[in-house]
Amino acid sequence: MRQILCAMLAVVLVTTACAFFGGNQPTQPKAGHWEGSGPTISFNITEDGQLTNLQMTVPYGGTTCKLYIPSITVQTDYSFTLDFTSAETLSMGYIMGVFHGTKASGKYLIKMCAQSISFVPGEDKDRDWSAEWKSNSTP
Repeated sequence: MRQILCAMLAVVLVTTACAFFGGNQPTQPKAGHWEGSGPTISFNITEDGQLTNLQMTVPYGGTTCKLYIPSITVQTDYSFTLDFTSAETLSMGYIMGVFHGTKASGKYLIKMCAQSISFVPGEDKDRDWSAEWKSNSTP
């Protein structure tokens, strides 16, 4: 009986993880330029599989917050997580995601963004993002 319960629990955990990360197993991201909308996002994947030049423009407190992150390490399971504090954009938050070949998706949260004269506090709810591979070349 214990073996059956353990097997059932393993199936539930795998099914839940796959549903969260897009319904299939993560795969190596394709090298090149990637873009998405809602929020606007773009980045590059290098030949060795690392994420570079991430740019996002996200809704924030009735205006927008622009983020630039020079590089993020993609893990061996083809996911990434970055808690960031950016002096350049005066922002703080996190972004995480996972790759499925030519598609990527994840969550982000902006805790602080002070790019304008007035400071607008962040929300406590993370939001979704998605992107797709667009070309072999990087701008």
